[in-house]
Amino acid sequence: MRDSMRALACALLLAAVGASASKAADIPRPVYKAAPDVAPSFNWSGFYGGIHAGYGWTDANIDVGIVDPGGISQLVAADGGFPLAYSFNRDGYVAGAQLGFNQQMNQWLLGWEVDFSATGINGSTSVFTPTCPNFCGGPNISTVSQDMDWFGTVRARIGYTAGPWLLYGTGGLAYGHVKYSYLQTNAPFGGPLTMSKSESAVEVGWTAGAGVEYGFGPWSAKLEYLYYDLGDRAIGVPNPLAPPALGVQLVPNYPNSGSIVRAGLNHKLNWFGPP
Repeated sequence: MRDSMRALACALLLAAVGASASKAADIPRPVYKAAPDVAPSFNWSGFYGGIHAGYGWTDANIDVGIVDPGGISQLVAADGGFPLAYSFNRDGYVAGAQLGFNQQMNQWLLGWEVDFSATGINGSTSVFTPTCPNFCGGPNISTVSQDMDWFGTVRARIGYTAGPWLLYGTGGLAYGHVKYSYLQTNAPFGGPLTMSKSESAVEVGWTAGAGVEYGFGPWSAKLEYLYYDLGDRAIGVPNPLAPPALGVQLVPNYPNSGSIVRAGLNHKLNWFGPP
């Protein structure tokens, strides 16, 4: 009797297990799929080109040195015959084009940019000196001017991206074409005297700055600040009344530094961003 009961219990247990397995086989199994790739909102990598326009300004402070072994020019200057310092503002437009390359690495960016601009950063001042008591013999008018008519840079860029936004610092080589002019007209000892000199040169120096840029489609718009320093330029202005062998001259020294703010629009030349 006990053996029969045990056999019946085993049979019922096997039947229950089989029924559970059959129901489990009917339940659909979940299908796991890989997460879809999320395209970045903007990819900065690649070449780009564009245009820019802005404004440049600086304070020009020009000091005048004197070369005169006889000391006459020093006496006239000390008597108030002509000024030895000038101060004026130089400012004007900046407009040009740029070409560059970016390499984005996660959220960081490295790149380079070259640009060239036509500029109208210029200024001048004139100083009138009335008759001085001892050495001048007549009134004096002195005029100095300085004009930068083109400007360019070759710079590295390093930045941090946040979606379509880029914050960057930049720095490198700067160069520009600058024109200088000095003119002094007076009447020392009752005789007329005109001292004048004009000169131009391509000046080379450095620049550094920062900017913010926003990308949309294959385009990006930026706002940028640059400080530049192209060094100083001293020009010798000879005195025509003195013997050439003495080398009597005035030596105005012109600084070449300033600030530029400009807005730009770029277009990617090989666009790796989303369609």
